[in-house]
Amino acid sequence: MSGPDPEALRAEALRWLSRVEDDLEMVAAGVERGRLRPAAFHVQQAAEKLLKVLLVLAGAAVPKTHDLDRLIRLAGADRALPASAADQLAALTSWATIGRYPEPEDDIAPTAEEIAEALRLLRMLEDLVRARLTGG
Repeated sequence: MSGPDPEALRAEALRWLSRVEDDLEMVAAGVERGRLRPAAFHVQQAAEKLLKVLLVLAGAAVPKTHDLDRLIRLAGADRALPASAADQLAALTSWATIGRYPEPEDDIAPTAEEIAEALRLLRMLEDLVRARLTGG
């Protein structure tokens, strides 16, 4: 019995990556307009989808979860990224609900600088994804 078709996995990964691009466009628009809570939400969504791309490329099941720490461990990103980067990415899990619900703890939006730092982490994760996508 053979494993998953590499071309099918690649095609699925590219579909996920197109959604990551959508999220990153929303981040840019949110930051430009000073809408930092929605921008932070889309940062978390992009991170989540990038981690799920790693799972797709590995032929693993993609769980329906927003828990970035769990996804980091499942995808093996904790072994491929510097520990501090993996920890910082995991901390973005809380951004999955920021601004979605009118909870008092969600009234504090991340700063533009925090979003910029999170985008730096996303670029690191995206580099890992693209390397795996090309077989590197």
